[in-house]
Amino acid sequence: MGIDHRSARGDADDVPVWGFLAYDGLITGMSAAGAVLALATVRPWGRRLPAPLVRLPLWFGAVLLVVRGVPGLVENITTVTGLTPYGPLGPADRPAELSSGDLWTGMAINTYFFVGAMVMLPLVVLHQRGLPAAGGTGGRPVQEKSAA
Repeated sequence: MGIDHRSARGDADDVPVWGFLAYDGLITGMSAAGAVLALATVRPWGRRLPAPLVRLPLWFGAVLLVVRGVPGLVENITTVTGLTPYGPLGPADRPAELSSGDLWTGMAINTYFFVGAMVMLPLVVLHQRGLPAAGGTGGRPVQEKSAA
């Protein structure tokens, strides 16, 4: 994954370069859209957008982040603590090396996805409820009581 497609591919030549570039373009586009939609929940210009146009992609992104981030972080934590030194499902033929750069790179990536999920989920729930702190574009309008 990434711009250095040669190191990502290793010895395998079954995926062409354009496949990696298309994947990277898709991820970049989804990240940019997620950033704009997250801003739309808290900025005044976001109130002009239809709520489903903001909410549905945010739910999709939040679910993707949870599905990607939570299991990966659980796997990394259980491997590092020694609960599952061969991985949760035991696919490795030898225990993970704690000094391995790959392990800690994976831990950083999984933590990034996990934190993204923990930020995106409350954001989309607050937006759906229509709370002012989240832009107020979702949910039912709240009627204020008069002082009289």
